[in-house]
Amino acid sequence: MSIDLQRENFSIDAAQGSHVGHLLSYGLPSWNPQANQRGTERAAFIRTLCNKTVTSECYRLAYQRWSDLVNDSENIATWHGKLMGRLYIGTGNPNVVEANLSVHQTYGMPLIAGSAIKGLLHAFAQRHDVDQNSLDLVFGKSTRNNQLSEAGYVIFHDAWWVPESEKTAFTPEIITVHHQEYYKTKGETAATDFDAPNPNAQISARGTFLFSIEGTPLWVNWAKTLLIHALTLEGIGAKISSGYGLFEEDIAHNRQALSAEQRLDQEVADMTLTGVADLFGQGWNNTKKSRGNEWEILLDKVHKKFQTEIKNWAISNKKGEKKTYTKFKNHFNWE
Repeated sequence: MSIDLQRENFSIDAAQGSHVGHLLSYGLPSWNPQANQRGTERAAFIRTLCNKTVTSECYRLAYQRWSDLVNDSENIATWHGKLMGRLYIGTGNPNVVEANLSVHQTYGMPLIAGSAIKGLLHAFAQRHDVDQNSLDLVFGKSTRNNQLSEAGYVIFHDAWWVPESEKTAFTPEIITVHHQEYYKTKGETAATDFDAPNPNAQISARGTFLFSIEGTPLWVNWAKTLLIHALTLEGIGAKISSGYGLFEEDIAHNRQALSAEQRLDQEVADMTLTGVADLFGQGWNNTKKSRGNEWEILLDKVHKKFQTEIKNWAISNKKGEKKTYTKFKNHFNWE
């Protein structure tokens, strides 16, 4: 006899865009007492759930509001990190189908709690011998040596999933336990090659997340550097030793989040001398036309960074470098 786990008059097939947290708790039709059948049914349910859950317009608007807010403040540093694989986080929280993931309470999309980010960075900093005073300033300190507890200088906000960074935010996973009795008895039962594998259906997240850190700019930038190192070198969440929860920079989204001035600064910082000769030598007119109102600002930034090198091109035999020198000499009235 199976146990009914589904709400009355509810169908997963009609649940397009619904809250994943709610579906995991109330959407499974039944709990089959036969373990093998139960596993097959649960795996099918999770696959359907992942395919059915789409990014709602409500979430897009909420995300855009949050993105605009954090990117418009001088006291908040942001970073877009793209998962190199999948993310397991919040899997230890109780759930009726024994498959869980941290999601936004309101919108049901993947979420990395600020407390989890803070805990990761604090542990990462300790493992890499960051001095205690810096740890106390950034993360706060608890009561010790008859001193009062103090809050840290930095606030670690929840990381939001970036809409459309993947086709679907959720994806099914299978965790296979090969030696079930060995783990149940904490090693008292020997693990052998004859043990039957036990596939276990789970749900994970994929795509890009927007991380936000707020506080005193000096310590915010320090914490952001720590964040990038921790997420790209070690990862966050469960099963990081198997490569889960590992991030890389999402360059496209990070550039989009910059202001026009910041984008130009980044572009010039990434320029090479070969690129300067191509853009401002033979390509002067095309670059000027394509940049519109940004042209003079871009030109001024390139001039400030490369003027010494460009002046040395006065005796260059390369056509692009020689022409770049002439254009800059005339535009900036060099002697």
